[in-house]
Amino acid sequence: SKPTRIVHLLALPPKDLSGLVWPRPATMLLIGATGTGSNPLQVVATGEAVEPAEIKRYYCAMRYLSVEWLEEAARVFEASDPLPRDVEMVLQQSVLNTPEGDIDYAIVLSGQSLKLEVGRSNKPTISFTQEWTTAIAIASGELSAQAAFMEGKVKLGGDTSVLVANHDLLADVEDLLSDLRSRTDFPDA
Repeated sequence: SKPTRIVHLLALPPKDLSGLVWPRPATMLLIGATGTGSNPLQVVATGEAVEPAEIKRYYCAMRYLSVEWLEEAARVFEASDPLPRDVEMVLQQSVLNTPEGDIDYAIVLSGQSLKLEVGRSNKPTISFTQEWTTAIAIASGELSAQAAFMEGKVKLGGDTSVLVANHDLLADVEDLLSDLRSRTDFPDA
């Protein structure tokens, strides 16, 4: 059968499913469980059958900096509108001591396009290096990048003047990932 649009989607702790009241009559379909640690989530959709891969991609929490998370971030960047001005810049991110080891990726701004590349760039404009715990705190909003830098938790390299000269553009780039962040599992480090 062909997948259809989801009418409602909820992510709830399993115990909250009892006594669930929908705003109108609908079919309830338990799609699966996701999450880690002490807060597993069950994803429940109403409506007709949907493809499980699409549910996972769009609605289930992805662990921060997992392969799936990086792939989704790359898709978001590639599908974004053109940048408001031409710019040539490579922002290298290095996150140390993650559960999978060190993770490197680069955000590449070229002309008016934007992309994410996994791995180390040969010619980064600026580089950011931080521990896993710091990366989680910054990405989840618990700690600002500026505070992390001032506390010595983020090491900067390269031409730091690009941060000042392009702060508005970089804020727009960060905003592109707001939806993905809302679907991100930030594990306890």
